[in-house]
Amino acid sequence: DRLGNISFQGNDGTQFVEAAHIRAFTDGTPGADDMPGRLVFSTTADGASSPTERLRIDSSGRFLIGTSSSSADATLVLMKHSGDSNGPGILHFSNPNSAPNNGAGLGLIRFSNSTQNTFASIEAYADAASGSNDYPGRIVFSTTADGASSPTERLRITSAGDMGVGTDSPS
Repeated sequence: DRLGNISFQGNDGTQFVEAAHIRAFTDGTPGADDMPGRLVFSTTADGASSPTERLRIDSSGRFLIGTSSSSADATLVLMKHSGDSNGPGILHFSNPNSAPNNGAGLGLIRFSNSTQNTFASIEAYADAASGSNDYPGRIVFSTTADGASSPTERLRITSAGDMGVGTDSPS
């Protein structure tokens, strides 16, 4: 059952046409003081006449992009849009500068508990000053030792392809 709707419309010159909407639905069987819900975000592609679902937050807290269901326990599922069914889902991290300096952070994935204490991480950095068509990068893998409270670098892969375990200067 649809519980609510926010519609975004614009005039195409002759009439108002829906460009996007956010809708709330029941997402399971309601019961006494139990109303499972989901939110669905939809947009209209260029040349299309009606909105298509693009993002869903379901009643179990999963954040689904490009798909309306998943049997995975993941909280985020990325699926390439239907216009390119052979391509992969993409998770893109960006530094706000067009030419980040050496050591500038480019992206970070943290693995933590419910209170955001980090157990491990994967980080990407500029590995030298970047410029026109020159984007050197390195990846650093870190873990937190038993009895410690913050991650320590354990593995580094440099822009030259050098890999070092237990060193931040591999050769």
